[in-house]
Amino acid sequence: MTTRNKDNTLKGISGWMVIPILGMSMTIALQLFDALDTLMFYDIYLYADVLTTNVLLIVLASASLFCIFKKLKLGKYLSIAYFVVVIVINTYTYSYLGAIFGVLWLAYFLFSKRVSNTLEN
Repeated sequence: MTTRNKDNTLKGISGWMVIPILGMSMTIALQLFDALDTLMFYDIYLYADVLTTNVLLIVLASASLFCIFKKLKLGKYLSIAYFVVVIVINTYTYSYLGAIFGVLWLAYFLFSKRVSNTLEN
């Protein structure tokens, strides 16, 4: 729900903020599915790096979403950490389109007044 502050600036989760929130939600679901698939059908010792990556993304995305919905300032910093990890993973796996989207959302969370106004506590 969008509200306005005393100085007439937008505050609340709507607009462009919905897109990274949906992306983090999808990340949790897809990485959880991938982790369970790896645990059930593959040797855990050979795929420890995949499981570590899955768990890292699940934890960062979950913590970010929790803080964003609670409107805590920590949500901004966790989201920045999440997008840095996404950029590194996508660059390492040669998925440059994912890295470009990560850079765009990283810039949004770093410089957006909307994010700063919403996550101010």
